[in-house]
Amino acid sequence: MSKRVLIVEPRTEQAERLNRAIQSEALVTVANSFDHARTLLTSERWDLLVTNVRLGMYNGLHLVHLAAMMQLDLRSIVYSSIDLLSLTEDAHRAGAFFERSDRVAAALPGYVRAVLPARDRRNATVLDRRRTFRGGRRASDMPATQAHSAC
Repeated sequence: MSKRVLIVEPRTEQAERLNRAIQSEALVTVANSFDHARTLLTSERWDLLVTNVRLGMYNGLHLVHLAAMMQLDLRSIVYSSIDLLSLTEDAHRAGAFFERSDRVAAALPGYVRAVLPARDRRNATVLDRRRTFRGGRRASDMPATQAHSAC
């Protein structure tokens, strides 16, 4: 049985990109506003809520809190182009997983296929290792190491 996924995204091109990422693996419904998403969330059963933080006057965390208040049995993913530690922590406290906008489409199929834990266990305070230079053992890495440590 396919999972039912509610994607909440006001930008058409981003909504289509997320839909394409999982349409072969899930039954996807897209809402383009907070009000539309709230109506769908409260009237149907969902396995996964995927929402942008920015939804006009509201934000995606309001939907996560609504789902928790109604004791809906679903997991939530909140994404944003803003990479703030406080935003990630807010999402985790609300019981949601957090992804950056530029990575959410690539990560989404994994969320759909997985049996997700109740909470995102990733540590939000640990920097993304992919963004920092970690050096290496090859001779060609030595100039980069010296230049990096001089900064």
